[in-house]
Amino acid sequence: MSTRVFLNKKNNQTYVLIGAGIIAGLAYTVFSDGLSKPMPVINSIIIGILLGTLVSFIESNVFTAKLRRNYSFLPLLGIRVAIYSAVILVVLILVFSVSRVFWFNLSYLDVLRSAEFQEYIFEKDFIVVVFYSIGMIGLVVFTYQITRKLGQGYLENIITGKYYDPQREERVFCFVRIHEVERIAKELGAENHYSFINDLIYDITNTILFYDGIIYHYVDGEMVIFWAPKKAYNRASCIRCYFALTDQLFSRREYYLETYNHFPYLLAGMHLGTVIHGEIGHGRTEISFYGDVLNTTSRILNMSTIEAPLLISQAVLDKIELPQIYECIEKEDNLLEGKSNPVRLYSIREKVLKNRP
Repeated sequence: MSTRVFLNKKNNQTYVLIGAGIIAGLAYTVFSDGLSKPMPVINSIIIGILLGTLVSFIESNVFTAKLRRNYSFLPLLGIRVAIYSAVILVVLILVFSVSRVFWFNLSYLDVLRSAEFQEYIFEKDFIVVVFYSIGMIGLVVFTYQITRKLGQGYLENIITGKYYDPQREERVFCFVRIHEVERIAKELGAENHYSFINDLIYDITNTILFYDGIIYHYVDGEMVIFWAPKKAYNRASCIRCYFALTDQLFSRREYYLETYNHFPYLLAGMHLGTVIHGEIGHGRTEISFYGDVLNTTSRILNMSTIEAPLLISQAVLDKIELPQIYECIEKEDNLLEGKSNPVRLYSIREKVLKNRP
C-alpha cells in the first residue's frame, strides 16, 4: 500500500472528526454563552481540534480489527465510551485551566487554586459540558460502529433515501472465491469452516476499504466487491486491490496452515456494466443491484483457475491504465457458460522481476 495514500485517508478521517468537534463545540457555546465572549469560542475550537485528533488516533491505533473482533457490538461500544469519557475529562480540564492562564495572566497553579476555577468545575456548567461532549462522541462512535456493521454508505443511503427510486449506475464488480472451497468446507466441518471464512474476512476487509472497494455481500466462500468507476480506475485500484488481498493473506499463511491445515487461495473475476441500484423490501429493506453484469461477472469467476486466478473482461481493461508491475495475457477459451457470445478475457499477473547482476 502507498504510504502517501494511507496518510491521506487517515488525514481525511481526522479532518472530518475535527470539523464535527468544532461544530458541536460552537453549537453548545451559542446556546450557553453566545458568541459575544471570545474565551468560550476559542475554547470550543481548541477542544474540537484536540478531541477530533485524539479520537482519530485512538480509532486507528487502539480499535484495530483484532480488538473489534474480540468484542461484540455493545461491549465494544461500552469500551469506546469509557475511553472517550476519560479523554474528554482530561481535555476539558486542561483546556479550561490553560486558557485561564492566558486570559487572566495567572500561573497554572494559581488557576487551579483559584475560587473561580474550582467553582466552575464543581458548581457551574462543567458537568453539563462533560455530558454534552460524551453524548456527542457517543453518537459519533455509535454511528461509526453501525456503519461498519452495515457496510460503507449503507446507513447514509437508507436515511437519505438515495436509492428509494431505483437508479441506473455503472459499477465495476469483482467476485472473489476461495479455491476449492467446497473441499475445504467438507474437510473442516461446519464450525471450523465458519471460523476459517471469518478469519479470512477479518484479514482482508481493511485492505478492500483501503482501495475504495465496497463489500456487497458474502455467500459462503464467495465475496462480491464493487467500485464506483472513478475509484476503480484511479491508479487501477480495482486491480491493485486483488493483489493486495493475496499479499495480506500470504503474510498470514503460517497461521492458516497451523490452525486449519488449509490456505485460502483467492480466485477472482472482474467486469463492469450498468446496473439498476435501488431499495427493495419493506419488512427488511436492502439496497440491491440488478443487471446482466452480475451474472457475467459470476461466469467470469467460474473461468478463473489457480494458474490464472484473476480474470478481467475487455470492458475493464479498456478503462484502466494497467500499472507496469502487472502483465496481461489474453485467455483463449473465452466462451462463458450460458452465454451465446464470447467475452474477451484477460489474466492479470504480477511480473516476475529479474535479479540484477
